[in-house]
Amino acid sequence: MARSCWLAAGLLGLALVASSARAGTRNPFGVDDVVNPLGEDIKKFAEGRQLPGSKDDRNAKQWVTIVTEGKSGSLDGQWSGRWEEGMGTAKVKMLNDRVYVLYSDNVGRLRGQTWLLEAAKKGNRLVGRWVQVGNPNDTGAYVGLIVDDERIDGAWISTVGSPVVGETFAPNTRWDFRRKLKK
Repeated sequence: MARSCWLAAGLLGLALVASSARAGTRNPFGVDDVVNPLGEDIKKFAEGRQLPGSKDDRNAKQWVTIVTEGKSGSLDGQWSGRWEEGMGTAKVKMLNDRVYVLYSDNVGRLRGQTWLLEAAKKGNRLVGRWVQVGNPNDTGAYVGLIVDDERIDGAWISTVGSPVVGETFAPNTRWDFRRKLKK
């Protein structure tokens, strides 16, 4: 009995140490922060990336069927996300001029993997860096266009092993977000 209490107290202590180590993060999710979210490579990628947000864009049609929590005029809340390799769920939180997205793949070859995106918001444009949680070597640039309260069109690039921004899996790789708010 005493040993199990000591073990429980030790595990609680480890949890407290782990949580206090996370207290200094910029992001609201308690995971390791994105390194250099607005580096020169990010700015260079963003310069040439245009997302028109048109009605014929592949993200224009509402593909989310479940109503999620959230308020009109705020990005905060639950979203769905998709990219060429998968589809999943995202938590979005805005703090000052930064938008943080914690995205997890639910479908695809990377099912169960999670990424943190930190982007600066300037008008309806998002520019920043993403990183796979637990794998700081899997990182890259992101540019997004906030079309409305239920739609963010996005483009990304992996900068892993790429000395030149522009080398990626595909020239127009997308990472889009949608949600359906209660009317």
